[in-house]
Amino acid sequence: MTSLFKLFSQSCGLPLKEAQLFLGTNVDTTKSWWAGRRNPPEEILEKLVDLSIKQDIAAQELLLQLETLGKKNKKQYITLKAHALDSQAQAIGWPSANAYMAVIRKAVEKMPIELAMRLVLVTD
Repeated sequence: MTSLFKLFSQSCGLPLKEAQLFLGTNVDTTKSWWAGRRNPPEEILEKLVDLSIKQDIAAQELLLQLETLGKKNKKQYITLKAHALDSQAQAIGWPSANAYMAVIRKAVEKMPIELAMRLVLVTD
């Protein structure tokens, strides 16, 4: 059985420890929610839903930018800098590198395959 909390956290790119840090909750409490032994308060799920919505919006904006680049340079690869360190992702407003990478994943899922095949991710 997967808890709703775990499902929401993972869909946002947050493993257990990152979810706990993002939410500012106690480790044992977060583990209990993750395992489905207890349900989190509504405001906790709302924070995860808000993060997911922010990711969806950012993914849509990224997709539009990449599609525009793809149309201008029809045969060239498109390089995208992907922040692999939490500190880098946090500097641009994401709780972790995994949450930031979830934005890229969401954008790639929605783009035409021929554009996705031209995408090159570069990490620091």
